[in-house]
Amino acid sequence: MEFREVKIPRDPDCPLCGDNPTIHELIDYEAFCGAPVTTLG
Repeated sequence: MEFREVKIPRDPDCPLCGDNPTIHELIDYEAFCGAPVTTLG
Protein backbone atom coordinates (compact mmCIF):
# COMPACT_ATOMS: atom_id res chain seq x y z
CA MET A 1 0.00 0.00 0.00
CA GLU A 2 1.20 3.50 -0.77
CA PHE A 3 0.04 6.93 0.22
CA ARG A 4 1.22 10.47 -0.21
CA GLU A 5 1.09 13.23 2.32
CA VAL A 6 0.31 16.64 0.90
CA LYS A 7 0.88 19.71 3.03
CA ILE A 8 -1.70 22.41 2.42
CA PRO A 9 -1.34 25.78 4.12
CA ARG A 10 -4.06 26.59 6.63
CA ASP A 11 -6.63 29.12 5.45
CA PRO A 12 -7.59 31.46 8.32
CA ASP A 13 -10.80 32.35 6.39
CA CYS A 14 -11.93 28.71 6.03
CA PRO A 15 -15.60 28.41 7.15
CA LEU A 16 -14.88 25.02 8.72
CA CYS A 17 -11.49 25.30 10.44
CA GLY A 18 -10.54 28.97 10.16
CA ASP A 19 -10.19 31.56 12.88
CA ASN A 20 -13.96 32.27 12.93
CA PRO A 21 -15.70 29.09 11.71
CA THR A 22 -19.32 29.35 10.55
CA ILE A 23 -19.84 25.62 9.96
CA HIS A 24 -20.24 23.83 13.28
CA GLU A 25 -21.83 20.48 12.33
CA LEU A 26 -22.41 18.19 9.39
CA ILE A 27 -25.60 18.67 7.41
CA ASP A 28 -28.44 16.15 7.44
CA TYR A 29 -28.12 14.83 3.87
CA GLU A 30 -31.46 13.03 3.94
CA ALA A 31 -33.27 16.25 4.86
CA PHE A 32 -31.07 18.45 2.63
CA CYS A 33 -31.28 16.33 -0.54
CA GLY A 34 -34.58 14.58 0.01
CA ALA A 35 -32.90 11.25 -0.69
CA PRO A 36 -32.08 8.47 1.78
CA VAL A 37 -28.44 7.95 2.70
CA THR A 38 -27.06 4.65 1.44
CA THR A 39 -23.85 2.84 2.24
CA LEU A 40 -21.53 1.30 -0.30
CA GLY A 41 -20.76 -2.30 0.21
